[in-house]
Amino acid sequence: MLIIGLACFGKILHLKIARGQLYKGNREYCLDTTLPDSLQQMEPRYNDSTCNCFVVENAIKPRRGEIFDANGKILAGNSCIYGFTINGSLLNIEKAKKSKKRNPINDSLRINASKAISLTDVTNINQEIHNLAVAFHKQLSNRFPQKVSYYEERLKKAILEHKRIYILGSLVENPARQITAADIKYFRSLPIINYLQTSNSVRLLEIDSTFIRIYPYNELAKRTIGAETTEMGSGYGLEKTFNAVLQGTFGSKKMLEINSIGLPLDDRTEATDGLTIHTTIDLDMQEIVYECLMEKLIQLEATWGCAVLMETETGAIKAISNLSIKRQKDSSLFYTEQLNYAFRSTVEPGSTFKLASLLACLDKDSQLESRKYYLCKCGLKNKKINATFVDCNDMDKVGKKHRFASPCEIFQRSSNEGITGMVFSCFNDNYKNYITALDSMHITLPMHTQLEQVVPSIRRDARDNTSFYTLCFGGGINLAPIHTLTYFNAVANNGKMVAPMFVKYYSNDKDTVETLEPIVIKTQIAKPKSIKIAQNYLRQVVAGEYGTARKFRNNKVAFAGKTGTRDTYNDITRTYKANSNNISFCGYFPFDKPKYSCIIFIYEAGDKSSAEAVEIFANIANRISNLDTRNNFAEYKPVKELHSPLFTKVNSGDANTILNFMPVSNKIKTTSPQSYITLTNAKEETENLDFTKSFLPEKLIGMNPSDAIYELKKLGFNVKIQGFGKVQKVIKKNKSEYLLILQPG
Repeated sequence: MLIIGLACFGKILHLKIARGQLYKGNREYCLDTTLPDSLQQMEPRYNDSTCNCFVVENAIKPRRGEIFDANGKILAGNSCIYGFTINGSLLNIEKAKKSKKRNPINDSLRINASKAISLTDVTNINQEIHNLAVAFHKQLSNRFPQKVSYYEERLKKAILEHKRIYILGSLVENPARQITAADIKYFRSLPIINYLQTSNSVRLLEIDSTFIRIYPYNELAKRTIGAETTEMGSGYGLEKTFNAVLQGTFGSKKMLEINSIGLPLDDRTEATDGLTIHTTIDLDMQEIVYECLMEKLIQLEATWGCAVLMETETGAIKAISNLSIKRQKDSSLFYTEQLNYAFRSTVEPGSTFKLASLLACLDKDSQLESRKYYLCKCGLKNKKINATFVDCNDMDKVGKKHRFASPCEIFQRSSNEGITGMVFSCFNDNYKNYITALDSMHITLPMHTQLEQVVPSIRRDARDNTSFYTLCFGGGINLAPIHTLTYFNAVANNGKMVAPMFVKYYSNDKDTVETLEPIVIKTQIAKPKSIKIAQNYLRQVVAGEYGTARKFRNNKVAFAGKTGTRDTYNDITRTYKANSNNISFCGYFPFDKPKYSCIIFIYEAGDKSSAEAVEIFANIANRISNLDTRNNFAEYKPVKELHSPLFTKVNSGDANTILNFMPVSNKIKTTSPQSYITLTNAKEETENLDFTKSFLPEKLIGMNPSDAIYELKKLGFNVKIQGFGKVQKVIKKNKSEYLLILQPG
């Protein structure tokens, strides 16, 4: 033993001293393949064909950063999916004995901690295999089409034929067919595969795992959130734009390969995980915008549509939806996010562009409001414009001849001739000066956003007066919807133009790493006076006598904006399509204290007018105003305008209970337990109601439904209710049943 010990000690010294440099990867003994080719050629072992020692590098992949919405809900994250194999070769007795590395336990198949079946008892083993297959099928049948027979066949090959059989794996590209950690946890609780089958603690169940990128909310802001660049294809959206932030830094660990045997070296660089990016998107608002847009697109069967909601002060994009049509085999249609149409600079903005023309004229002519302009061709008949105009003698919708109108009326009516007359007059028919004015407001210049750059383009040479004419009202110019929204938002923001913002800050596991501030494109796009006038005109489009959106003047949330209707331009034929309108509306809400601006743009909506786009806008504004009390919308209707009093009939006992918690000395004096009090802003009335079978149903009006139902039930009536709120109407259905109509208020 002393000789053996000395021999071992000598070997250790030999490995440590004589061979130590070899195992450290010293360049005199090994070739470092991690070096660039030019440096490898300078290594002493580069041309040594007998060299069998190489330093290699294995990359350590970092964890990709996640993407969150403004409220901390995950928009893009990482998930581990699984596949599983049954290694029945562990049960092969002959191979186990020869290898001497593993031995079956008592030559039997262990079912659970207390039960084992001999490997020769095929009948009972088959029954256990069947039970196991049923368990697999029950767990996975909601995602995978495989039947019980599939699992049973594979399990028999694995267990009875002692083979290593792959059972099932996740489909990376299909979220509906993936095996999760919950499934694996369940499998590990099943008989046979969860119990030690060999003397060296080996189980039959083998798990392989893969990390994938998941997007829990599917179509919500799908094109904006994007997808990372993979071998399957190039990425897009935030995943692509912020890839450098999300992907992190690869680490490395160096290995020493000696005679194809790998040995770890001390040289190791840990990977740096990617940062999490926190977006401005609010998922609750995103869902509202998505649903409102989807509902209208299905109704119109339009080719595509987009809606973008922006926070006025910061430019933060709270919601963005881009939906395009997709028909199924049965001819039914649905809409999905396929392209980011909000950034598509290949569409004409139409009449929403009249705001740009208006701002240019207001800045140019300080007396513009006091002037009058033609609403027909009379003002342009000497301008050599090749177009058809409304004749001076034509009648408008109210049956009056119209020749002259104020700029406000022209803007309300969205008159092409009127707005063009203003521009031609203010700029003396000089196209170049007009474009310079638009450029100075950054309306026709390229705009950089966190997501991508948008570049407007004037499609035709507007040096001739016909092209100049159409440009004044949004024809012949390609402008992305988000670009239109940005300068509308600037008007709502009292002239300050901020770039659309999608990401607020980056963070790691511990803290905020970097905060991104709003980018101010221009502190004042037009004179303050011009901005105030434009704000009023935008409101008059909704509230004015001639406003093209006047149908919505009594909307719950007051808003301002401009409608747009434009024929669809065919780039191939260079003509406009008949009965194929692009409709839009861009504006902001609430009107007096703008918090959000929004644009709706629908492509190829048939012969429908921009009123359809205004309806989407109004629905979005109304639903968002109800979403969060933090919004503090100032444009709710005053209480005095409500048709019902602020407080209505309540049980006097309930009223006294409430008053006991309030700093008031007055109490309600009642003499009857059936008294109900009516409270209004101006007076208090107490009325004793004697609910007998001869009572008047009108006495129930204004009550809480619970009180009304109680009184009716007490008298033996059946009660049905419709709606929600207070009792507004009582209908006697038959001798024994009443219907209560409820309404808020």
